[in-house]
Amino acid sequence: MQQVDIEKLATINVANKIRNTSLSKYQGLMPLYELISNSIHAIDERKKAGLMEESCQGNIIVTIVRNGDPNTLASIPDDDKYPIQSLVVEDNGIGMNDENLRSFTEADSEHKLSIGGKGLGRFVCLKAFKYLSVESTYYNGNGFKKRQIKLKNSRVGFEDFNEEETLRNEYNVTFPRQTNNEDLCSRAWMACSFLSSRCS
Repeated sequence: MQQVDIEKLATINVANKIRNTSLSKYQGLMPLYELISNSIHAIDERKKAGLMEESCQGNIIVTIVRNGDPNTLASIPDDDKYPIQSLVVEDNGIGMNDENLRSFTEADSEHKLSIGGKGLGRFVCLKAFKYLSVESTYYNGNGFKKRQIKLKNSRVGFEDFNEEETLRNEYNVTFPRQTNNEDLCSRAWMACSFLSSRCS
């Protein structure tokens, strides 16, 4: 399998793409919708690729992280007054394989055109958040690999790309917080400045 060179793939001006993407203040949940849609598509892709047993179900976990101490927030009946710091979406889909990585680094990708995707989701996320970070484990035909990549509102946009072999014999990633489902292979999270002044 061919090695993916992120420097060659990332040829778009991300900051300009974000500037030209619209997101009104009434579309505040659109970034979350985009991440959940990606998770649904990833689960469908994994099933179609024959990498998910029939007895296995697709799983998506959404976590809203607010500013403040988690223990204090848990004791407050109405924590809506505390701003959202980040959103975390985890799934057990196919992961960021080479095809999905190419699509992620291409503006206006046609990868999901047949299912209604326009290739703009990650830019919508960055209209409301400071960065989008993806951590993913995927099967490459010979074994499992783990990839991490961060997308920010800057000209180059793509940062901190890391890829490594992993000995996992199933879709399984350990996250900073414990989950009941050990079969989650990807997570994406957006952090800071939810509904910031960058929203038009």
